[in-house]
Amino acid sequence: MLHDIRFTRGVAYVVSFGGVPVPVSDEVMEEIHSRIDNNGFIRSMPSLNPGDKVIIRSGLLRNFVGVFERDLPGTERVQILLRTVAYSAHAEVPRCEVARLAS
Repeated sequence: MLHDIRFTRGVAYVVSFGGVPVPVSDEVMEEIHSRIDNNGFIRSMPSLNPGDKVIIRSGLLRNFVGVFERDLPGTERVQILLRTVAYSAHAEVPRCEVARLAS
């Protein structure tokens, strides 16, 4: 079946490591599906502006809310300020794990 998949219209390549196809997690597939527009194209991630309130959607800091500070040049990471009752801390997390919260 892999041969048929590779020649399916719209398929660029099959996700694999060492030439062996690997499964893609449901979480990754849900993220891709959530960004598909009415024409079937993937929308790019919305830009974030300093001061935007954001939530971390996955990883060790999942569900923490913070304030976007800046994109980190040359990486796919961002810096956010996390505040708790006891302290504030800067955190660097992958951009794909962060989403803007509605005002």
